[in-house]
Amino acid sequence: MRKFINIIAFVLAFLIIGFMLVPTKTVNRDSKVYVEHEWDTLDTVVLGSPKMLTVPSIHKSILGYGYIVKNEAQMKKDAGKPIQQVNPALYSGILKQSDEIARELKGKNVNVQRLNPEVLDAAELQYMKYVQQGNNFLFPKNSFVVIGNNVIECATRAPMNDKNRFIVRRILKPLTKEDPSIRYVAAPIPSPS
Repeated sequence: MRKFINIIAFVLAFLIIGFMLVPTKTVNRDSKVYVEHEWDTLDTVVLGSPKMLTVPSIHKSILGYGYIVKNEAQMKKDAGKPIQQVNPALYSGILKQSDEIARELKGKNVNVQRLNPEVLDAAELQYMKYVQQGNNFLFPKNSFVVIGNNVIECATRAPMNDKNRFIVRRILKPLTKEDPSIRYVAAPIPSPS
């Protein structure tokens, strides 16, 4: 029954979002938030951060991912511990790679907004921790999609990734106040199963 209710909620969320995306006002192509298509010229990007990256606990929402099988023992042993402490070489590689991406984009005159998990308050950091330990602020794209002037906050599959939304909201929400053509829509978050 619970699965059926989650499916109904999911379908309703997409119907609601679909109706909200029906053009009710003209699209502002000069807006700070505007994407025509995936290959549009990149002006601003929200880039993830390895700060506070921790080993996730095993949770059934992520069992389909391939890395679980080969890292299961480490995930059981080190769940919730910082990657920087558990595997310093991996952490420094991730840090170097993300800094290189930021440097490359800035070199191409792209405005780079970095996620900074240090802005989270205690309640936001504890969010969903009772379901799955871990923090991952590397992939803000998983949490948000922009179509035209519409910012769509998606529901993510892994509870530890849901914390991204708090930081990205701090970046995007002020823009909606500056520019009335930007619409911000949030899909309901599915209940943890």
